[in-house]
Amino acid sequence: MEETRQIHLARKTVQLGVFDPEAVTVGLANGRFQTTDLAWTNGMAAWKPLGEWPEFAAVASAAVPPLPADVADAADAAPLAWEQAKGVSSAWVSFKEIVLRPSPTLAASRLQLGSVVPLAWVLAAISGIFLIVGGSLHADANAAFSHQQGLQIMEAINRSPGEMKWLAPLADSLQQTSPATFTELLLKASAFALLVPLLNLLLGCWVWVGLRLLGTFGVADFRQVDFERTVAASVLGLAAIGLLCAPLNLFPSSVNALLGLPISIAMAVVVSRSIGAALRLNPWAVLASSLLLNVTVCCLGCFCVFGVFALILG
Repeated sequence: MEETRQIHLARKTVQLGVFDPEAVTVGLANGRFQTTDLAWTNGMAAWKPLGEWPEFAAVASAAVPPLPADVADAADAAPLAWEQAKGVSSAWVSFKEIVLRPSPTLAASRLQLGSVVPLAWVLAAISGIFLIVGGSLHADANAAFSHQQGLQIMEAINRSPGEMKWLAPLADSLQQTSPATFTELLLKASAFALLVPLLNLLLGCWVWVGLRLLGTFGVADFRQVDFERTVAASVLGLAAIGLLCAPLNLFPSSVNALLGLPISIAMAVVVSRSIGAALRLNPWAVLASSLLLNVTVCCLGCFCVFGVFALILG
């Protein structure tokens, strides 16, 4: 059986990776690769632009939607600093690149999960420092807020005992909250740094499902979205917004409770922006696909619940 030929790609001095011909064709079609990207494979004496390869001529000459203004300079951009050197300083530089220049940076980056997840762990660990410091400063106030929340839930249970009785264990737990010790905060921050990036991986997979579903039902730009780049960009976007919001931990829990909805909206926008930059898609279309998927799943869930009750009640 003939071995599939592997093609090495580079953009100026930046290595983009090694791909098979089919992946190169798809990349040229969706704008991930450019005709000016240099390519080399076994048997060639020198690198040659993709636009000069006969097998890619038809794809290279096809009409490609114009890039948004903020990614027009992607060919001159460097990939994430983290992909060039690992360390706390490069993690910080990468964070700033994701926040300030997501389009040119992510478009030029390889975005491999094996590299992205460790970066997310580093950023989450930095966020955990704020959690420890803020938790230590406001330990008593945070415990008092939890106690108050437990009392409010218990009052609601007493008003509607039959409907909300299942919330009683939560109310009891909140009322028994004591001020967190440094050891407890350290364990909480460690669990946060370890587990949150892994949860963000699952969210990235969920976003990819939404994009592919829209592609299946007629949105041409979403038909061949790359799984790894989609998930990696989602993880990076969530890690960046997590670090941006980390200083809020320096305030009491009562303040953070008021900001839950704005933070959720900010997370959705930043992640959609990151994925749009990585895949060269409209970020608002990415956001719309996620919202549509979530609404559809919720509606199907409600339909199933009502169907089960209808069967039970006859």
